[in-house]
Amino acid sequence: AKETYVTGLRGSSHAWFSTQLDTGSTCCCIVPDEHLVSLLEEDLHLFTNREVIVYPGYEIPPYTPLSPDQRTTAARLSALFALQENRTTPMVVTSIEAVMRRVLPRQMLADSAELIIAGEDIDQQELIFSLIRLGYEQVSLVRGVGDFSIRGGILDIYPPPFLQENLSFHNAPLRLDFFGDTVESLRSFDIYSQRSLTELSEAVLLPVNDILYNKDDPRLSAPLARSFQQSGTTYNWDEEQAAELLERVTNIGRFA
Repeated sequence: AKETYVTGLRGSSHAWFSTQLDTGSTCCCIVPDEHLVSLLEEDLHLFTNREVIVYPGYEIPPYTPLSPDQRTTAARLSALFALQENRTTPMVVTSIEAVMRRVLPRQMLADSAELIIAGEDIDQQELIFSLIRLGYEQVSLVRGVGDFSIRGGILDIYPPPFLQENLSFHNAPLRLDFFGDTVESLRSFDIYSQRSLTELSEAVLLPVNDILYNKDDPRLSAPLARSFQQSGTTYNWDEEQAAELLERVTNIGRFA
């Protein structure tokens, strides 16, 4: 492919120039620093009507005892899945730090997505097990991405943003109203008032954790547990911290 080098661009001219190179295919804009991502996104909206997808970085150095923000992980998985579906030709904005991180295998991300259709039959208990495997946590009241709650026949879930039929992103929690095993209604709702909003025909539940494995598969769980225990002995890990980490890994919990 032919390479073109351009220098001397300042301010919003980066965004303007990127839109002038528009060929109708997906365009990826990589900036040198994470704080420039939101600035470029805003500028691109001034010069194009195309969908702009942000693929954010974690903004924390590797190996530090900090967990990435849950919304950041969800946004990364949402962007990857949207690109994988290939239903639109967006402009992608990301940073060098973001693209250097490891990601889920393409097929695993596709296989992990749960399609929910209003009116279809779903085993509610199986859906809950699937949510836990995908990194969701059960809470009393859904407040953020990765939460789900159960109240009788009502299941509230806050998934990462997903593309709707009109090719716009749905970015709100979902309320599944069950009648037996049938999803009688599928709606979005407001997290502050808890009132139902728009009726939906279908929704996609994406993972909220980019570390996925089947803890019930002894071929994976047993060697993983042994590896952690051996590493703890070899490197003299603090016993209490090692036990807590092992418990989280064993139960697919969130951890730094």
